[in-house]
Amino acid sequence: MCCRPNLAADPSRRRPRTKLETRDLGDLCPGVCPHYIVHTGGPAEGLHRRQGLWRRCGRESLRLIHLLSRQFAQVPLPARFAVVFPLYSSVVPSSVTLLRHSMDDPKRILIVRPSALGDVCRTVPVLVSLRRAFSRAQIDWLVQAQFVEAIAAHPALDGIVTFPRTQMADWWRNPIVAFETLRWFASLRRRGYDLVLDFQALGRSGLITRATAATRRVGYRSAREFGWLGYTVRHPPPTALHTVDRMLHLLSAEGIDPVCDMRLYTAQHDQQWWTELRRRLGIENGKYVVLAPTSRWPSKRWPGEYWSALIEPLLKRGVGHLVLVGSPAERRQVRWLALNPVCAKGTVVDLVGSTSVGQTMAIVEGAALVIANDSAPLHMAVGFSRPCVALFGPTDPARVGPYGRPETVLRHPDLAPQTAINFKDPKLGDALMRSIRPVDVLRRVDELLVERAGSTSPRMSPTTASESEAGRVKEAAL
Repeated sequence: MCCRPNLAADPSRRRPRTKLETRDLGDLCPGVCPHYIVHTGGPAEGLHRRQGLWRRCGRESLRLIHLLSRQFAQVPLPARFAVVFPLYSSVVPSSVTLLRHSMDDPKRILIVRPSALGDVCRTVPVLVSLRRAFSRAQIDWLVQAQFVEAIAAHPALDGIVTFPRTQMADWWRNPIVAFETLRWFASLRRRGYDLVLDFQALGRSGLITRATAATRRVGYRSAREFGWLGYTVRHPPPTALHTVDRMLHLLSAEGIDPVCDMRLYTAQHDQQWWTELRRRLGIENGKYVVLAPTSRWPSKRWPGEYWSALIEPLLKRGVGHLVLVGSPAERRQVRWLALNPVCAKGTVVDLVGSTSVGQTMAIVEGAALVIANDSAPLHMAVGFSRPCVALFGPTDPARVGPYGRPETVLRHPDLAPQTAINFKDPKLGDALMRSIRPVDVLRRVDELLVERAGSTSPRMSPTTASESEAGRVKEAAL
């Protein structure tokens, strides 16, 4: 007969149980599901030798062991393998706190936001927030080559990683381009980033994020085109937030305090270029209006005849000059200028397709007012705190409009708030944009001019849009 002691009858003879604590190991090692049981007291005691231990190990647990042993060699060997399995106790020493400290203080950070130009401009608060949180870290930004000037002059940025998307377009049919593409992806890994944040949330940006091989790769689990596969940390996405707030929410999920600073900076040589051009054209600083009448998508374009109908009424309000801006690919969208006789008087300066991104920023920075479709110059106006009138059609201004400036938006009167339509639908045309009348724009311009009446800077003169003027504007538009 067995004489084993009755532990239930004599509690004093029981072996003390190890103190266990449930923690979220997602903070210790990225890419691992939370809620593992961790021992936090006492020295490492090695692995439990129980039958079937390795059969119970999930794929995530094995991955955790691998990452701990590879990335944190300073942790003692027994501790590196004293990893906790799902709902299965093991022993982890106090030295595991080294992991948390390493994650919280990255030395090299990469922001992944390659396009589009307007999105790049409004991602600046992310840069400022990261700089505030990690003042000594090297912070780089991966951006398409044609948009580099939008962020190059920002004082919080240390470096730029150029994404040559145009050159890579033919990689699948050109072996030389394919080889250069592979070299470019390999260069990302050699940079040795500790923290990479993907704010593009697409398959392409997810692949770029994965190619960095950073210890912590952060993004939203809802990233499209399987972009989430490139992350080690996937946060749940918020709902019904502006794009800027959505990006700052990702930082908050990482424990980084958001700083909503939209300020943009123009390079000195671009400022000098605009100063010299203004002097030659006789344009007084702060007394010109920027018009951004172009857009890549037809559904976002306000009709050309409506833009033409604005020119004469704006000039009567004390505007010295009207400056038109846009990209080279959108040059054909301003053919309506040739039909307006007022444009031949020299007060309308057509720079569509003639300026770089940095030069466009310099023009917007000194403007008294910016009137624009849903396009990059509109977000530049927000970054330079310029008065603006935003013309919106299918896109939802509550999510992609001028940040913090909802009063500047004009939209189809029958569209309910937070309503978005597929702006890429070719059948849509400009029907929604046509519902915004020129007289509505002039009325909003007058409201802005009245608000600025107390400003000490040079300004235009507010003029109430009379019924006769409204009739003339409507007739011109027709």
